[in-house]
Amino acid sequence: PFSLNNVQQAYYLGRYASFELGNISTHSYSEHKFTKLDLKRLETALNHAIKRHPGLRAIFKDGQQQYLVEVPDYRVKYLEFTNCEDFYQLRESLSHKIYVTHEYPLFDFIVSKCLFSDEEPHYILHISFDILLMDGNSARLLYDELTSLYHSSDLQLPALTVSYRDYIIQMEKIRASDLFIKDREYWLNKLPDY
Repeated sequence: PFSLNNVQQAYYLGRYASFELGNISTHSYSEHKFTKLDLKRLETALNHAIKRHPGLRAIFKDGQQQYLVEVPDYRVKYLEFTNCEDFYQLRESLSHKIYVTHEYPLFDFIVSKCLFSDEEPHYILHISFDILLMDGNSARLLYDELTSLYHSSDLQLPALTVSYRDYIIQMEKIRASDLFIKDREYWLNKLPDY
């Protein structure tokens, strides 16, 4: 287990009703429309990303986060819809989902095949995740990697040598260093002049 950063702390604590304006989960939901989509290739790419990025295997418990070493292969749920109402029900449930932070996974990837009478058949990839897992830049990186892995399943991405956990632990060491403490005192002593 390791510490949450300041933003994660706010998101984590904001989930609790004991805070004014609390009882809110930070969440991302998006839909992507395709005329063709290979479910198996998507699932393979996603499982590669889950193995590659420990942050996708993160859970949050007792005010800390930790990476699960092993998780079962993720199965992308597949649904077919012939009427809009059932599709909209799925959209509503995913777009407002609140994840249990100490349970894996803190995301959903679902593929809907839409067979509505007034439209050409198409697929919708629903992506839902708790923002505790990743910021916007990390999500963009994930989507880029998923796209590359989907189109080239034998793609060899460079090994990751530093994790977010490494960064947080190093940041804590810096914040506890004599130099940091000295610098903080310097700036705190400047406050009366501002």
